Amino acid sequence: MWSPLVDATLRFATPGKLNFVVTAFGSVAMYMFSLYKGFAGTTPALRRLFPGKPDVFYDRLDFVVVAFTGSVIGTIFFHPQDALQSLSAGFGWVGALSVLTNPKIESAPSTPNKQIKDDLSTISGSDTGVDG
Repeated sequence: MWSPLVDATLRFATPGKLNFVVTAFGSVAMYMFSLYKGFAGTTPALRRLFPGKPDVFYDRLDFVVVAFTGSVIGTIFFHPQDALQSLSAGFGWVGALSVLTNPKIESAPSTPNKQIKDDLSTISGSDTGVDG
């Protein structure tokens, strides 16, 4: 009654394996979205590890490394129990990596200590507008 393909698919599709596959899909999808924002991924490190290779080598290996590590780390850290959690784990890991490694994102400028002290004295002083 069942075809061998359906039977093999049903045996493979245990919740843990299925969650890993969905996490992998989330990692791949976020990797693709991140490319539009200048995400370099592991390419700079791969160029140092394997010098002199064609660009397509670095692009393909970067895809495999980021997608695979995103799947494994997302599954280990978040231990998703359903498809939504799995997809979020894949998105989250690669998205976080993209934000952390993107040189285009600048951090907020630091506030000088004098300004902080002035602000704190204003808040704690009589200028707070609170009658005591």
